[in-house]
Amino acid sequence: MTLFKHLLFVIFVITFVGYSFADDIYDVVIKDGKVMDPESGLNDIRNVGITNGKIVAISEKDLNGKQIINAKGLVVAPGFIDMHEHGQEPQNYEFQAHDGVTTSLELELGTNDVPGWYAQREGKSLINFGVSAGHIPVRMKV
Repeated sequence: MTLFKHLLFVIFVITFVGYSFADDIYDVVIKDGKVMDPESGLNDIRNVGITNGKIVAISEKDLNGKQIINAKGLVVAPGFIDMHEHGQEPQNYEFQAHDGVTTSLELELGTNDVPGWYAQREGKSLINFGVSAGHIPVRMKV
């Protein structure tokens, strides 16, 4: 074959057959965990590949990663949102993180000072947090 024909053959293989010169290496791989995704209904043992903080692969096959987390016997699920948490303090956020909570919200009573509430917690939490402007504290202040 001439060089041109070799080049065309390689381009054909890459385009129509696919290629795998090297296995992808993810930043983090969560290995052999029971992956639960309510949106798709997935509820089975899988490997999860994470790159730049985002899930980019969910596979039955082994994945390569810079960091491997063995999740055998554990559940891998989306983070939970607690919509009714009164203890909006750093220690409670730590407890919630251990339970899989990724966002804690105070939506029942709320606060009369939303900017001050956020400023008081900024940089002191392992998880996301939020508050509503509460009618009770606002009425009490008025």
